[in-house]
Amino acid sequence: MISRAELDKSPFLQLVLLLCLCLISVVIFSVTGGVLAAKIFGFNASDVNNLADPKIIEGMKLFQLFSALGLFIVPPLIYGMFVSKKTFQNLGLKKVSAPISYLLILVLMVVLTPFLSWLIELNANMVLPDFLSEIEAWMRASEKNAASL
Repeated sequence: MISRAELDKSPFLQLVLLLCLCLISVVIFSVTGGVLAAKIFGFNASDVNNLADPKIIEGMKLFQLFSALGLFIVPPLIYGMFVSKKTFQNLGLKKVSAPISYLLILVLMVVLTPFLSWLIELNANMVLPDFLSEIEAWMRASEKNAASL
């Protein structure tokens, strides 16, 4: 077993530990979310492509929630417990951010919205060269599928 002192001295071991925790956690939470979604909303794995059924969409949302928890919430908390005795403080979860930070985030969101709209428009009007026409057709079909979803 690796001690905390050894883990503190090796960024590579920290990275390996974090990646392993992410992989294990996302698999466990995804399987759990998939089983719960199938049981609660009553569909099979083969029905997942039927996006016209609201039960399947709700089940996919539940599955996505569990997958996100298993990848973004649980691994950092477990990692924090491995690395330090002061888990929340070490992860920066004890301090409340200054109110100016929230104001800056709000201002950035408002200021960057036109830039994001421009990028979306640029992406929608993008035309690829002839030798990439198959990729362009696939991209447009994927975009239409995402819009219908």
